[in-house]
Amino acid sequence: MVVRFFAGLREITRADQLRLTDPPADVAALVQVLVEHYGKPLRGAIMSGEGLSDAVVVLVNGHNIRLSARSRHAA
Repeated sequence: MVVRFFAGLREITRADQLRLTDPPADVAALVQVLVEHYGKPLRGAIMSGEGLSDAVVVLVNGHNIRLSARSRHAA
């Protein structure tokens, strides 16, 4: 799995990507791995309370997970 960082997240992580050989089971687990790896500055940038900030876009195989979830609920 490759996690790519853009804009402000690239500045916080000081990396353009992170390769994970053991991919987490879901986005929540991925966030936990990233926060453990990059610390509180990353958590502050990507979290709003207990959920992802609205400013964060998560793409899985090129598909925005929020848009995918909305289209499933609308059907």
